[in-house]
Amino acid sequence: KNAIFKFVSAKKDKLSIESKEKFEKKMMSEPLYQADKKLQDDYFRKRILLSHQAQKNDGKAAYVIKKIVEAYLTNPQQMPDNAIISLFTNLKAASDQKISESAMNDVLRKKKDISDNIGDWRKELEVRRNNNDCELKKALVRTIIDYVAGMTDDYALAIYEQLYGGTKKNRY
Repeated sequence: KNAIFKFVSAKKDKLSIESKEKFEKKMMSEPLYQADKKLQDDYFRKRILLSHQAQKNDGKAAYVIKKIVEAYLTNPQQMPDNAIISLFTNLKAASDQKISESAMNDVLRKKKDISDNIGDWRKELEVRRNNNDCELKKALVRTIIDYVAGMTDDYALAIYEQLYGGTKKNRY
C-alpha cells in the first residue's frame, strides 16, 4: 500500500511541478525565471523547508498522527461519535450483513438521536472486536485513516493531548 501511495504521490507532485514550471516560463522572461527558480531552490527549500524547525515539526506531526492512529486501533470505543457513525457506515457499505440496520437508520435519519443509539454501536463494536471480525478491522482502519486525514494541526494536537495527556487543557 505504502509503495503505491508514494508512487501515485510522486507522479502527482511531478505533474503539478511540471505544469507550474511551464506556466511560470510563459509568464516570465528567461533571466527572471532562472533567478526566481534559484531563489526558490536556494532560499525556500534550503532555509525554510529543510530548516531545523520545519524538520522538527514534521517529526512531531508524524509522531502525533502515529500515536492517534495507535490509540484508535487499540481502543476504537474512544473515537468520537461521528467517527463511530462513519465506522458503521463503512462497515455496512463493505459488507452484505445487516449491522444494527435499524439503529443505524434511526441515527442517520434523526441526528438528535445519536446519544441514544451510539452506546449500542459502541457495545456492538466491542463484541465484534472480541470476535476478531475481519470486516470490522478493514472498516476500522479505513475510518481511522479518513478521520485523522481530516484533522487540522491544532485539532490533532488537542486529540493527542486528550488521549495521552499534555500541558494544554482539553479543548475538544
